[in-house]
Amino acid sequence: MFTAPLLWFGAAVILLVLEMLVPAGAFLFFATGCLAGWLAALAGLDLTAQILIAVCVCVISLLVLRRRLTRVFSGSYREEQALSPLAGAEGSVTVALQNGAEGQVHVAGSYWRAVSDEGELACGQAIRVVGPDAGDTQLLHVVSCARAGQAPAK
Repeated sequence: MFTAPLLWFGAAVILLVLEMLVPAGAFLFFATGCLAGWLAALAGLDLTAQILIAVCVCVISLLVLRRRLTRVFSGSYREEQALSPLAGAEGSVTVALQNGAEGQVHVAGSYWRAVSDEGELACGQAIRVVGPDAGDTQLLHVVSCARAGQAPAK
């Protein structure tokens, strides 16, 4: 009927669902312990060993991951970490960028809304991404590669 591996796995699934419903960050560590207990049960270890392994993995995952996950999910990270992965990427203008008005650029295989930080940029002109807009991360700030003294991107 109910075997130890089934109970461990069921407990892990319930704890993961609880973590999704109430993202407190605690249920995740208990779920990893239950998964370790499940693996110990599948390996044929006795109940005492299963519980000991589950508790050890739970504590180790709590010590190792808690600090990192707290920084990620609390929003407390350094400004350098907030830079867009597109910062510094080169591309080209697909819809001209007029003074202060949005246009469109092709960067890293995708089309992005963009504004120029240095005036008008014509269609087809090579650009470099400065970074995302502070209020709209889907809007990129770009500069011309030619004005920056760089060779156009190919």
